[in-house]
Amino acid sequence: MISCRQEAYFRDPQLFLPERWMRETKEPVHPHLVLPFGHGMRSCIARRLAEQSMLVLLLRLIRSFEIEWAGTVPMDVKTKLINQPDQPIRLRMKARTSEGRESRKQMS
Repeated sequence: MISCRQEAYFRDPQLFLPERWMRETKEPVHPHLVLPFGHGMRSCIARRLAEQSMLVLLLRLIRSFEIEWAGTVPMDVKTKLINQPDQPIRLRMKARTSEGRESRKQMS
């Protein structure tokens, strides 16, 4: 993960820029730079299950709540074995309106 903080691989590596990973704006990344599930014969057999589970969780959260940053200062990253926030993550979550809940029930 330390390699993700080097300018040789990323523009402004110290900044939190989640859009750098979005398909529309995705910057070219060396294919072996980030391997959270390993690679090759010894890669994680549950990779697809983990990715789909994370996607479903995020979709349910976004569909059920309006989420906004509630921190008072910008967040930074501490690089240890893996990257982690330098402070607790403070979010404000507000349940979406009943209209949103009805459309959600119809989709289920």
